[in-house]
Amino acid sequence: MNNWHQRRISAQEAAGNVLSGQRVFLTGNCSTPQHFLQALCERYQELKAVELVQVLESSVYPGARIESIKLAIGYCKAHQLDPLQKPVHIVPM
Repeated sequence: MNNWHQRRISAQEAAGNVLSGQRVFLTGNCSTPQHFLQALCERYQELKAVELVQVLESSVYPGARIESIKLAIGYCKAHQLDPLQKPVHIVPM
């Protein structure tokens, strides 16, 4: 554990490890790794169906269950809506 700095990689290397269809969990708010997200966005043409769930859970849909967020994202994709604009609301039942 003391040699963590030897295992450290760049944001580009970390983003390079993400594969299509994977779910990436990130922290939200001020601790979101901006350099990693930028590196991941630079791969937009080669990656398909990568989910960034934690960002939505902590900022756009706080307190919502992951299943509810997936339903909202699916609806947005089907109707070509931007989920970050919060075109749908998740209501607890």
